[in-house]
This record gives sequence, C-alpha cells and structure tokens, in this order.
Amino acid sequence: MRIPDSITDALNGLPDAAFLVDDAGTIVAVNDAATSMFGYSRGQLIGSIVDDLMPASAREYHKGVRTKALEDRKHRSFTSGSTFECERRDGELFQADINLSPTTIDGVAMTWALVRDLDGPAESNEGRRQALTTLDAIGRMATSTFDLENDFASVAEALNDVVSHDRIAVMLISENDPSLAEVLFVAGDVHPDYPVGTVVPVRDSAMSRVVAAGEPVSFTHRLLRTAPPAVKKGLDNGYTETYGVPLIDSEGVFGMVMVATKNPRMFSEFQKHLIARMGDHLAVAVTGQRMRTRVRDQAAEIDLVNEIGQVVSSSPDLGSEFSSAEDLIRGFVPFDRFSVFSIDLEEKILTRTFVLGDRLDAFNQRDYPIRT
Repeated sequence: MRIPDSITDALNGLPDAAFLVDDAGTIVAVNDAATSMFGYSRGQLIGSIVDDLMPASAREYHKGVRTKALEDRKHRSFTSGSTFECERRDGELFQADINLSPTTIDGVAMTWALVRDLDGPAESNEGRRQALTTLDAIGRMATSTFDLENDFASVAEALNDVVSHDRIAVMLISENDPSLAEVLFVAGDVHPDYPVGTVVPVRDSAMSRVVAAGEPVSFTHRLLRTAPPAVKKGLDNGYTETYGVPLIDSEGVFGMVMVATKNPRMFSEFQKHLIARMGDHLAVAVTGQRMRTRVRDQAAEIDLVNEIGQVVSSSPDLGSEFSSAEDLIRGFVPFDRFSVFSIDLEEKILTRTFVLGDRLDAFNQRDYPIRT
C-alpha cells in the first residue's frame, strides 16, 4: 500500500527508528533513522519481517509480544524498563527501548514500532567517541609507569565515567603456582568472601571459565545455577551481571578483570566492548609492571650477593662474618636454619663450621662422615 507523503515526512523527522508494521509483522514503511540504525537500505527493510531485526534467540519472544498486542490495541512500551537487544546488519547487538502504537491507515489496522538506540548508532556517535577517547586516556595512564596497587583506583574511577558499575576487581594467577589466583585490587563494593589479598584455587573461581574461554565471559541470572560460588553469591545479592575479561600476554591468560553491575539493564554490547578494551590496556600495563619488578628484583639480588660476599670475605672468621651478615642473607633467602660446612677430603669428614637460626639438639655433632 502507498503511504501518504505527509506520514513519510513526519517519520523522517524523528530521531528514533520508526517502522510501520502490518498485523502479519511485515514492514510497510520506515524512516531514515531506521536504515541508519540497523544498517539496511529502505528497500531491504520494506517487505521484510520486523521480528528478523532481533537476535535469533529473541525472535519468538518478540513475535509473541507483538502478536499479543494485536488483541489489545493500545500504546505500550515493549521493553517495560528492561533490557532488550536488537541486531544490526553487521551482527552487533545493541540495547533499545521499543514502543508500540496502534494506528489505522486507509482503514487497515497497523502498528507503529519506535526504536530508541540506547547505545548510540555508531562509533561516530558523539557519546561513543567520547567514551572511546576516555578509555584510551585510561590506556595511556595504565601503560606509562603503572603500579597496580597505587594507580588502579584512578583507572576504576575513570572507567566508571564511561561504564557505570558497582564493583571492579583484578585477579592474577600466581607465577609460582598456576593453580592459585589472588585478588589484587577491588574498587566499589567488596565481596565479603573475596577481599584484597584473598588467594583461591583457580578451579573454584570465575577465572577458570575465563581461562577456558580465552575471551570475556558474562555471568547473569540466566545461568545462575552454573555460576561459580562467588559470582552466584553476588547475583543472589543484587548484581544483575558480572563480566569477566581475561588479561592475556604471549603465554596466554594470566589474570582477569571482573566488572559487576546492579543495573537492571545490565551491560550493553558497547559497554562490554569498552570493558574488554580496558582489559587489553591493563594486560599491557600489568605485563610491563611485572617485567620492571623482575628486573628490579634481579638487580637487588645481585647487589645483595655482592654485599654478602664483601662481608664474609673481609675476615678469616667465617662464623663471625656470616653472623653479622645474617640479616642480609635473610633478605636474599628467607630461612629458619642456615648451616655452613667445610669438607676434609683426606679424613672424609664434613665439619659444620657454624649455624644461624634454629639449633637442633639432634644435630649438634660437628663431624659427619662423607659417604663414598
């Protein structure tokens, strides 16, 4: 059917996408905002089924709501304040508010569907561009002389400006024991079971899911039963979504950033993109921090060995000199008992010269035979 020019002109003046849909779900008319928002031409949209603009998993639900609305023709908000995702031609999902309004044109009952993009139509959108600019500033902050303990609060605060959240935490897999992970930083709400410094088995935490996937993982009430214990407890206590992003270096996943929200809308696809982008920045930052720490520790060890060498070589009385160097040695290798022995190859005996730390009564003899 032909749509009057006055209606078409009015449609094109709307900032939101507008679809005129017949009772079978066929799109009869669209405005320019609809073509821009969804990435299809006017010719591709007109004649297609409006339900197909939703993700495959949501099409039946969308069709059910739309069909039910035909029985009680009145204006209604499709989303009713909840998150609803639409899908652009390139596959990107975005959150939208959808309003349905019944109408009649030339005696034919139809429905206006108005779609408001809550994430912005493209990266050229001012809001998105500003978010990306802010996030890249976070990246520059993180990749300079970043120190996780002292600087992450600033990163978390800056992230909150572009992705509102209630909790953010960083966990790193132990370099000494890959089966363990430690909570190194938390901003916002503190999980009652996972404060800073908590060490947990990787297998019992969300880290295992993120490591296995090698990519971001979303935890929501939809999969509550299979959520890790800590995540499940958070979802039971008001969180609507927890999003885990891996920290990756050349050897694989070495940590995770967890961002959680209590917002009923949860995180949009664009917000998840921003969180993942922040994870990339942090991965570089933490890797750089670890490298600087290793170099600093290695240099400190070399200096300490040299200092110990100077102390113990300054006198023929090794017992006395080693005793004076005890604090230095403990700084290099923490110990409870430190023994120094000399070997007499002719007599084939091992003679203990002195002991630092614990002295065990069962090992007070000075000479020990050398087994041959």
